[in-house]
Amino acid sequence: MALRELLRGRRGGTGAGASAALLHTTLRDALSDDAVLYELSALVSEPGSPRQPIHPDNPYQPCAPLLTCFVALQQITPSMGPTFFLPRTHTAAAHEAFGGGVASRDALLAASTHVEALLDAGDASLFDSRCMHCGGANDAETGGTRVLFYCSFRNPRAELAVGNVGSLHASVKPLTLRELRAKLSTLRDDDAIHDPFDESREEANALTCYRRAAEEGEAAAQFNLAMCYRRGEGIEQDDTLAFGWFMRSAVAGLALGQTQLGFCYYLGQGVPKDEPEAARWFGRAAEQGEVNAQHNLGVCFSQGCGVAKDLQRAAELLQRAAEQGHQGAAVARVQVMHEIATAQGDAA
Repeated sequence: MALRELLRGRRGGTGAGASAALLHTTLRDALSDDAVLYELSALVSEPGSPRQPIHPDNPYQPCAPLLTCFVALQQITPSMGPTFFLPRTHTAAAHEAFGGGVASRDALLAASTHVEALLDAGDASLFDSRCMHCGGANDAETGGTRVLFYCSFRNPRAELAVGNVGSLHASVKPLTLRELRAKLSTLRDDDAIHDPFDESREEANALTCYRRAAEEGEAAAQFNLAMCYRRGEGIEQDDTLAFGWFMRSAVAGLALGQTQLGFCYYLGQGVPKDEPEAARWFGRAAEQGEVNAQHNLGVCFSQGCGVAKDLQRAAELLQRAAEQGHQGAAVARVQVMHEIATAQGDAA
């Protein structure tokens, strides 16, 4: 309910509902509706809790990796330890000045202009995760339990690692802002049973459709059924059955199936580990232009994994994958080119 009110507002409501609509508009305009939910939790501070050291949630990178929203679940007074924010500290220069131990960070807080988030119940603060901030000290005698509901959304344009582990459980599927709002729209105020995130019925229906089409020889359905077995979606997880269906889709010529079959052989999932066989299937998919297969085969050639080591061939494959936007391939190619240059220098 709290998340629905935050992103969609109350049904037929005004006031807080309008604020929620504004929050969604801000998130959409800043990150797009393709932003992915990354954290959903609560921060609790009891009386006597010390102030946090000043910190950013993420190391500096040119593009903001996350936007985070704190929502006060009660009025936050000065004695309860409001969050302190240091405006304009999301920059490379501010992060460089932030280096050092806790003492230097405390000095940075004391010397910097800062804002105290004294929020009324239901008020929200939205901030760039690179921005310096800290939870204030909660006075042991005059303070009170301070609870902040919070969520963060990952920027789809951020190419570097976030830098901190999100709070969502591994079983929770990534949801875009668009998908999340669609699910929350089905949640009703008077329904304590309905779970908008329960996809068991949809998964069962999809599994039935995939199985029917897969058994009729449709390669894409064979691939999708294999993924269901690999992930345990709508059915008990089974690597052996996943391998079997990946094999059928790969033999039928589906590049994605060939890539995943290569993974099975490379990792030994559902089949004994076999690096030459993994490289062979990566190769068949790479010939069709499948970007992950190009990357994987390039890594195989760079390391001599299942094939004879060939740095030039590795560089070519990684270049092809990088040109399709594969960031890992771009990084790996730089390393391979450095290794080639080093080898040529040694030979000279």
